[in-house]
Formats: sequence, structure tokens, C-alpha cells
Amino acid sequence: MGRTIEYIAETSKEHGKLAESELYSSGAEGCLGKETLFLLSSPPKSPTHLAFLKGLYKILFSTKKESLVKVCQTFAWNSVYQENFSVHMQGDKETEKKVAKIIFDSLKNPRVKLKDADTQFIIFEIEELVYLTLADLSVQRNKDNKWEERKNQHLPESHPVSLHPKLARVMINLLATQELIVDPMCGTGALLSEALLTGHDVKGGDCDPLMIEKSRKNIEWIKNKYAITKKYDLEVKNFFSVSQIPYLVTDLPFGKNTKNISDDFNKRFFLHLSKVLTKRAVIGMIHKGIVLPEGLYCREKFEYYVHKSLSKDILVIEKQVN
Repeated sequence: MGRTIEYIAETSKEHGKLAESELYSSGAEGCLGKETLFLLSSPPKSPTHLAFLKGLYKILFSTKKESLVKVCQTFAWNSVYQENFSVHMQGDKETEKKVAKIIFDSLKNPRVKLKDADTQFIIFEIEELVYLTLADLSVQRNKDNKWEERKNQHLPESHPVSLHPKLARVMINLLATQELIVDPMCGTGALLSEALLTGHDVKGGDCDPLMIEKSRKNIEWIKNKYAITKKYDLEVKNFFSVSQIPYLVTDLPFGKNTKNISDDFNKRFFLHLSKVLTKRAVIGMIHKGIVLPEGLYCREKFEYYVHKSLSKDILVIEKQVN
């Protein structure tokens, strides 16, 4: 890899490739270590914003497993200890206990706290090395990633096909930008809300005035609940009258509850997108084949299982530069 490995990131098992892309889109640099564990030379820029990041761990040291006890005996544990501690190593309780005893005996004022400790030492065994790490508690204790309370049924205004907040968050993160984000078919505002929560100014449009009003009510609820100060702008507007957009994210409409959608809508959408997109777009759509027009190329494509027989394609599209 060339650079020193300093962190381990653990991602969700449920959407492996999508979780990996979200991690790297956030600025992380490194490689896959084992299953859902990534060895990083640089951590994600805003780890608390990631939907599929389960944990981020600062590497204190790495060694062969047979040398672990010896290295632990010489490490300056007081330099990283805060209030209380716990030690966890999956699948090896004997080693876990040995390390915990060494740490306890080395500390000036040791306190063990098995659940939600202020200092959490996590031991990973990856290939031939053991990594003793310190958990980044900002990820585990992040209060903004309470997905359940932002699900469709808990919002002031709901709609049958509104995105799950976790999927909306991933789509925002795949844009890999801090610039203004535009959703030209914003519906009830799920994507705009998650973009606001990740520190973006946003602009939303929809051809249906009722959807714009629903979106406004939901966004105001989100802004008040999470004390958001970023700006948003909403307007009744048809996507096919939109001009240049650098960063666009949207979930293409579908289903019986969607008004005025013709059979060739997706084809017309991507044709217009090729004329107005200047940088990157992330598009959610019902799983079906689509040939992109000249001027666009698909950087990445993921299939996301929603429920029962419904799956979505998540496309990361960029403007093709000649």
C-alpha cells in the first residue's frame, strides 16, 4: 500500500460493495484487510456521516500474535486511557483476558467498564498480524444517525415510496462533495434532509406543488430536531426545464402513486441529464436496464435490496470529458 496503516474501518455486512464505495468516497485511503475490515492510511473525513460504517479504530500497534503479550507489557497505556476501559477480541477470550490484565496492572487508576467504556481497546487479527486499536467513540455515540426516527412513518409528511434515510445518506455520500447538492425530483425531501444533516446547502425541485409542501414540512422538522443551520431552497419546477447542475442526486419516480410518468421517462431523464450535468450525479431507480446517452458514463453501479421483490439500482454517473 506504500503508506503507513494507521486505522481500521469496519463496515456493514449487508451491502458490502456499496459500503466500501461509501468509505472511499469519504476520503479514506487504504485496502480491504479481511471481510468487512479495511486497513487505512487515511481515515474518512467525516466518519459520523457514513451510513454503513460500524466502527473506526486508531491502531496503537501491530505485532505477531505470539508477541502480543510482550508488546502490551511495554506500551504506555496511561497515555491513551480515559476514565475507564474495556478490551474486546472476537473469538479469543483467553487473549482478551490476558491483555485486559496487563492494561489493568499498568494503569494508575484502573476502572473496568464492560459496556460503553470511555476507552475501548479492540483487537483485530488480520492475516499474520494482530492489531491493537482504540475505538473512535464519535462513530458509536453519534446521535444524528438514528435512522429509525427519520423513517417515512415518523415524519410529518409521508409518501409510500419515500427513501429509507440510510439509503438516502449513502447516495449523498457517493457524491463525494461539500458543494451545493440539487435534487430536481425531491418528493418528500428524504435526500435533501440527509444532505442537510451532512453539512450541505441544498436545492430541491418537483413538478408537484403538493410534494414541495410536504418536503418543506419534513425539512423544517429535521432542521428543528437536529439544530441544522445549513440553507435549503425549494421550488415547483419540472426537471426538463432545469439548466446546469454540478452535483445532482435523485430517486427516479415509480409506482402507482406517481403522477404523470410516461413509459419513456427514464430515457428522457438521462438524455436531459447529459445536457445539464457538469460533474457528478447519483441516481436511484427501479432495477432495469438503461443505456446512457453520449456525454455520460457510469462510474459505479450497485443493486440495493429494498423489500420483498423490490430492488433499486444506485448509479454513480459522471460527465464524460472528451
